[in-house]
Amino acid sequence: MSEGAAPSQPPLPPPARPGNGAGRFFGGLLVVAGVLICLLSGLCSFVFGAVVIGEGGKGGDIAGLLVVIAIFGGIPFAGGLVSTIVGVGLYRASRASP
Repeated sequence: MSEGAAPSQPPLPPPARPGNGAGRFFGGLLVVAGVLICLLSGLCSFVFGAVVIGEGGKGGDIAGLLVVIAIFGGIPFAGGLVSTIVGVGLYRASRASP
């Protein structure tokens, strides 16, 4: 070996990503599930509401059906919204602080 040559060393592995990987995974999972629940329940409520209003029933009948739509479509929508907010919070909390 010559004097100026440095011994060859294997390349270093890339540094591990800081933070909590499981927290980021489950946070992202909650966000995706929450957004899907919000979209699907909102779309279903919208379509059912459009059909009910399109039928042109009596004013009291439509108001009662809209309350039913708000109950059966609003509760899953609110659950999906809460799931999305919790997932975003979990994802942000699991990242490494600077």
